[in-house]
Amino acid sequence: MKWTSPLILIVDDELMIRSLLAEVLKDHQCMTFPSGLAAVEWLEQNPDAPVELVISDFDLPGGNGVKSCNKLRRLSPNIKIILMSGTSIEDVESLALENHYDNWARKPFSIKEMRRKVDEALKSAHAHV
Repeated sequence: MKWTSPLILIVDDELMIRSLLAEVLKDHQCMTFPSGLAAVEWLEQNPDAPVELVISDFDLPGGNGVKSCNKLRRLSPNIKIILMSGTSIEDVESLALENHYDNWARKPFSIKEMRRKVDEALKSAHAHV
């Protein structure tokens, strides 16, 4: 498959969240996945995909988002990761820091704040190219 721009992978079991983020980030090329396993399998099948950012929920069916994000990062070491969760911000922040993720967001999140976090992550990705 030919890619026209860098990709953002959105991983969340809630269709509404996936759809909302894809709409908010429509100026970027986004792919959405209902589970971490689906995202990992897709990247394994598309190793040349220019994935720059993964936005993932923590609480996913079949395993938590941290395990999936770590697998995605092993497949593509330079990707940036934003971890989302409905749990306390301290828990999300702690998990993000422990795993060297680039940012975190507590659900429900502000659209403006999420855009800012995405812009920062993509800017950082481009700075390391």
